[in-house]
Amino acid sequence: MEYQYLTCEETKSLLASKKNSLEELEIAQNKAALKDSLGLFVLAIPLSKIFGGAVEGDLAQIKGEVIAIERALPLNCKKKD
Repeated sequence: MEYQYLTCEETKSLLASKKNSLEELEIAQNKAALKDSLGLFVLAIPLSKIFGGAVEGDLAQIKGEVIAIERALPLNCKKKD
């Protein structure tokens, strides 16, 4: 598991940070989608592809990281007996 070396607190902190990044990227993606729909309607081309507003690759990466950290959280935070 990729995040097994982290302490419980480090895992929680990293998860919070990645979720914030995910939220920001989702907002950026929604804005890009809106611009694309307007561009397609007016110019018949997706503007985010031309002007670099597409963030789907970054969004997919962060989503995968959040899932992996969420899976590591219970293991990293279980009580030591």
